Amino acid sequence: MIVSMCAGWGQAKDGIADYSGHLAEELARAGFDVRRTALGNYIGDTAYYKKAALEASGADVCHVQFNYPYFNGELPYRNRFAGFVKEVKPPVVMTAHEVRVGFGPGMSGFSSGMMKAVFEGTIPIWNALSAAMHKKMYAAPEKIIVHTDEHARTIRKLAADPDKVVLIPHGVPVVSAAVTETSKPQAKKKLGVEARRVVTIFGFINPRKGHAAALDALAGLPKDVVLLIAGGKMSEDGACAEYYETLKKKISENNLEGRVIITGYVGEKDIPDIMAASDLCLAPFESTAASGALGLCIGYHKPVIASDAPVHREINQRVACLELFKSADSADLGRKIAGLFANRHRMAELSEKARVYAGEYGYPNIAKRTAEIYRDALARGRAGGRL
Repeated sequence: MIVSMCAGWGQAKDGIADYSGHLAEELARAGFDVRRTALGNYIGDTAYYKKAALEASGADVCHVQFNYPYFNGELPYRNRFAGFVKEVKPPVVMTAHEVRVGFGPGMSGFSSGMMKAVFEGTIPIWNALSAAMHKKMYAAPEKIIVHTDEHARTIRKLAADPDKVVLIPHGVPVVSAAVTETSKPQAKKKLGVEARRVVTIFGFINPRKGHAAALDALAGLPKDVVLLIAGGKMSEDGACAEYYETLKKKISENNLEGRVIITGYVGEKDIPDIMAASDLCLAPFESTAASGALGLCIGYHKPVIASDAPVHREINQRVACLELFKSADSADLGRKIAGLFANRHRMAELSEKARVYAGEYGYPNIAKRTAEIYRDALARGRAGGRL
């Protein structure tokens, strides 16, 4: 079977492209011919999407790894997904990595103060338009893959056929034993954190990652505990840049300069040393979406402390591999960090459960389940007259 995989191929700082790459590799191992259709960010030109759709049509199935920037954003008059998918000939499978229906104050993206004021004064109208746009979007694919129960519930309310929505958990990268056994002392020396206990937040720095709670927790922990923020700004736009500067200011105000390390962008070759140096990982995230950064920590079988966000509770319902703390509660996070450092047995238990989760939800198994979705999409396409 030929599959056209549409994603942000070739873009740095794109976690969905990373996800797509892992999935494509495993599908190829299973005998699928995966062809990549590249999508850029915030492109308004309809001709661009017609060209991409034509390229994606040279396959048996078109698999769209959906994120709003790939189709020019969330605003209904800007979004180009409906026009794109209308031009695609084979059955379409969508993986909805983000689901953001409706708006609130500060969510428009307008830089003009006047435009922001006008937008926020008409939010009920925009919310109605957003719901209509999403209904049209979700009508087009034969199958819609989601990673969380919350996303499944949201889309099923909007889809004319709720049965087309299928939950497949976010994949966990397969990490070889040789890589996971990278020397901890050598890795710590390379990063300049010898004889220190390292807690790591992996991934791009953006406002949904919950770094503030980690910084406040760190201030109450012993001086030999350091926080490694393994990533750089997700983008140079206003929100991310402002958030980054806020973090730096907080680090300074709390006198944590010697105890917080921000690595900047982490390349593939640097990940083994960062993971080896990390005694435990943190996922204080406030997002409703599944996280590739968390999946990587699980893939390295690290003990992880995560916020009790619904997406993390879902993971623990499958395999209880995360130590949960009350979201945004820095005191509770600090207690959980101190408690794990004092309990080697619990650390080892979490590491073993991470290994179990990685085995069950690694990309090879995710690819098998995705392949079943492709076959179902082909059958639905034939039944509906698309083929």
